[in-house]
Amino acid sequence: MDDASGERTALSPEASHFLVQLSIALAKIATYPAGHPSLESAVQSLTLRLDHLLTERQTIGIGVAKDRLVMEGGTTDSSNALLRGLAEALHRHQIGAVTFSHGVSPVEVSSFLSALSREVRGEAPIGSLDAADLARWPNIGLLPVALDELELAEGQARSSRLEQLWLSMAAATLQRGPHELGHERVGSGDLAQAIRVNAHDASYDRVIADYMRRVSRELAELGNAGSTVALQMGDLLSSVDTATMSMLLELGSDTSARLDMVRDMARVLPAKAVVSLTKAAADASKRTISESLLRLFSKLAANVEDDAGPVSAASDSALRDAIAQLSEGWTLADPNPEQYRGLLVELARPSRNGRSLSESEPWIDAIRIVHVALDTSSVGPAVWRCLNRLIDFGRLEEVVDALDRAEADDVAGRIREYLATPATVRKVLSGHQSRKAVDRLLDWTRLESAQALLDSLETADSRATRRQIIDRLKDFGQPLGPMLVDRLERGPWYVQRNMLYLLAEIDWIPPDFAPDRWLELEDDRVRHEAIRVALRVKGWRTQAITTGLDDDNPRILRLVLAAALEDCPPGIGTALIDLADDPAIDRNVRLQAIRVLGMVRTSESRDWLIRRITGRRRWWRWWSMAPKSPEVITAITTLRDLWAGQPIVERTLKRVLRNPDPEIRAAASAKDVAA
Repeated sequence: MDDASGERTALSPEASHFLVQLSIALAKIATYPAGHPSLESAVQSLTLRLDHLLTERQTIGIGVAKDRLVMEGGTTDSSNALLRGLAEALHRHQIGAVTFSHGVSPVEVSSFLSALSREVRGEAPIGSLDAADLARWPNIGLLPVALDELELAEGQARSSRLEQLWLSMAAATLQRGPHELGHERVGSGDLAQAIRVNAHDASYDRVIADYMRRVSRELAELGNAGSTVALQMGDLLSSVDTATMSMLLELGSDTSARLDMVRDMARVLPAKAVVSLTKAAADASKRTISESLLRLFSKLAANVEDDAGPVSAASDSALRDAIAQLSEGWTLADPNPEQYRGLLVELARPSRNGRSLSESEPWIDAIRIVHVALDTSSVGPAVWRCLNRLIDFGRLEEVVDALDRAEADDVAGRIREYLATPATVRKVLSGHQSRKAVDRLLDWTRLESAQALLDSLETADSRATRRQIIDRLKDFGQPLGPMLVDRLERGPWYVQRNMLYLLAEIDWIPPDFAPDRWLELEDDRVRHEAIRVALRVKGWRTQAITTGLDDDNPRILRLVLAAALEDCPPGIGTALIDLADDPAIDRNVRLQAIRVLGMVRTSESRDWLIRRITGRRRWWRWWSMAPKSPEVITAITTLRDLWAGQPIVERTLKRVLRNPDPEIRAAASAKDVAA
């Protein structure tokens, strides 16, 4: 993404290497004919990197713009020709986001890249395919942009196009295809809830931000403030919290385009939504609007929605003109002189004859009392009641912002302590609060609230909330251990999985803990975490590796093979040979098994590696090489690295060095091997 200064947030090295490898694989598939040896190598390397990235993730998501990609919060450089080509290929096929999940195979990757490499002139774009066609890639998820639905047919009204665009935005927000919605009416509250739940997934955010920008542009061109879509868009912007809306605006446009959007939308959105959009755009653009001016805007919006005749019309015109002028000159941190700021405070106070702001926003009085408590350094029962009311209304973020701006005194500390109590933690985590608010609450939470966090972990519907809770629990360290063991004994499978995961993360295991009960469970997610724990338990490491080698789950196999590669226990040579010889096992697992086999210092493992290289002997030739394959290359490098020095191995490597293939010779070459 780009920040307010126009600077791009760089990709992590891990994400950058993956996208480059994906781009290279796509380029090779588009260049070489089917069956070319370079294709298999490229796909295998890409799948191996995917497996590595998915070891500790559920999915990998990539958001797509016309000339750049978004992954894990970072954005590619549009001047990078290789990555720009990948973005353009995905965009041509009307793909807004793509995800890779556990279990993705080389066959799936090859098939998907082959489809992506084809021109869209002669066939339907991938993004327009129905669910039955996409089922051939079960572990590759696609979020279509549905551009084909947005083109105006001859004579079609712009209002019809706008409705189609809104429908496509609703489908993308709910992560469903437009054809799945049909003519179903989706409420703005449903869309706001979906955005809150899925926010901070970079690929999802990029798609929704792009849709919001396009809906805004269409609304501005249509210029109909009373249209159904304008009202729906207004409800949506009013329902999404400011932090999430600011993040979406950051993704969707730069500062200049963002201010243009505010000016355009100020003419067509409902008044309340205009205020929400202005605040979010200011935050996204790193501009400041004074609290007093925001209160004045909110009061004008409340007067507009009163529908009280001339006063309403005048308030509406004043609000929209003021926001248009404000967006022209956003340059100072606080552009208001002291006297003008005082005047705004007076103007923002509730009128004696009209409806007060607190009547249109029932939580406003509560946050004002909290502000007064912080300003006067006094606190009492009224403040606690107001805090509870703000939590009920989902406005904890306003409290967090007030505490961030307040001086670090006793009152601010007492409010934080009140919010971090077990009862309040349970209440906050069971409601709908912004991610920023939950993050700060968890920062203040101490070990005495750990049971409340564990209760919430068992019931939280949002994956993002569960991840926040788990991250905070990990920070408690070893004192959390007894609580985890207690719940491990009596919880359902998903509780057992989370407790085992946390036990491994805090690196505290009871001295008499026996994980064998969970090593044999049917659910492979629990078994995976049980093996992670068993690998840390004294006396159980060998059994954990042995048990894992008999498993049929590739993720578990990779886990125990990685552990064996660090410290190989004796007696696993036969199990490794069985894995390496089994064609039904994922090739990447077989390659890892071959590497580990080299560490098993037995003649059986050494002879198997030699046989894997030499293949079958023929009567007219004393020695011959097996056909080139990743397994053969891995067997050669394993012999070279771990068995060099033994006469039979040296003779084998010398013969391999005579092979005409440069990759095979490179695998066998080493300083201590004579040519």
